[in-house]
Amino acid sequence: TTVGSYFWQAKSYSGNFYMQQSAYKHADGVLESYMITPAVAIESGMKLTFDACYGNYKAEGGRLTLLYSEDLAGFTKEDIAAATWVDITDAVDIPVPTSTYGTLGNVCDYDLSALAGKSVYFAFRYNGNSTDATTTVQVDNIVVKKSAGTSDLKSVQVSDLFQFNGTEWKLFTGALSLDAADYKAMGSNYGNLDDSMSPDNYLPVYLSQQYPYAQEEDQHTVAYKYYDGKNSVKCATYTMLGGKWTSASVQVLTNQFVLNNGKWNYDPSTVINLPVEKGNTEVAAFYQAITDWVKENHPEYVTGYGNNDYYYGGSAYQNNFDFRVSAWKGQGTYNDMSDADIEKLMWERLPESFPHALEALYGSVAPVEGIDVIYTINFGIYDGSGTTTWTIQYKVVAVGKFEYVADSLKKVE
Repeated sequence: TTVGSYFWQAKSYSGNFYMQQSAYKHADGVLESYMITPAVAIESGMKLTFDACYGNYKAEGGRLTLLYSEDLAGFTKEDIAAATWVDITDAVDIPVPTSTYGTLGNVCDYDLSALAGKSVYFAFRYNGNSTDATTTVQVDNIVVKKSAGTSDLKSVQVSDLFQFNGTEWKLFTGALSLDAADYKAMGSNYGNLDDSMSPDNYLPVYLSQQYPYAQEEDQHTVAYKYYDGKNSVKCATYTMLGGKWTSASVQVLTNQFVLNNGKWNYDPSTVINLPVEKGNTEVAAFYQAITDWVKENHPEYVTGYGNNDYYYGGSAYQNNFDFRVSAWKGQGTYNDMSDADIEKLMWERLPESFPHALEALYGSVAPVEGIDVIYTINFGIYDGSGTTTWTIQYKVVAVGKFEYVADSLKKVE
């Protein structure tokens, strides 16, 4: 992020993971934030595609810009400012949503042939402000792909697919990916397969057209988009057996990797953003889990509404922590304490609160040998005069168990 304090964040909805950015309630006003790919070696015939949509659309702004650079030297603010960026946003068409959120779908199919032989970085830049340019942007399925043949039905080679060889996962370059022309030829109007267009009915025909002279036990993997209530990318491997392309079992793994000093390392650590947005159901579920624990263990601290408490101060209605001493005293449970003692108690209890939600909502998370799996939570505290943003961290110490990282509770400046 070159201007402001919000970063692109990994989000999930109904099992689908994507990246999201918004300037909504951004305390620092103007926001300019980059999501940059690793360097990509471009070959003739390659294309850049990705899915995106807008949410809580504002005509005043909060927009995505697509750029590339050939001379980016690093990922600091200074490196980004010093690089030469080429704007290719004209290749992007994100529809204005007709409801609160649009649907993630393909919005770009950019021919990279002019960059063949070069190594480039692609940047997805968000620009907005907290006043009115607050549109949310979601991005998913960023793919650089290459045409695999010269037939009318073109397949593409997909980067960054991996194959398990029995002991480890290794880069697998022999995959094909369906493009827009392929889906159209199959009769799909939406650029994907679905339950009415079974992959096992369509992909064998596709492979027969691509490999008319395939021999017994030849094997090929196809990547394709599939819709079953949400968009996802899937892979299927087929083997030529008895003159027919026959489906083989494929194990799909999704893991998080972090770029560190030019190397991608497995790291399942997670950042959870809890924006202070009344009506945000995902955030409310987090705070409600805290209040539910209080209801079970200290019911006298839960208000009559049932969605907030003054044991920790969490509110699933306001989606924040209420640290007003007057509000805590209003419950009638702190009448024998001074204002100073109540305020001290608030901060002492705060680190205890989040594990109740983490254990309820992330109960399957497990430690990883040799890696500190850290959950970072960004949240808001209201003290009567205004809302401030804070951050806190927890380490996964056992399956579904989280331990506060000492001194990690800090105000976000």
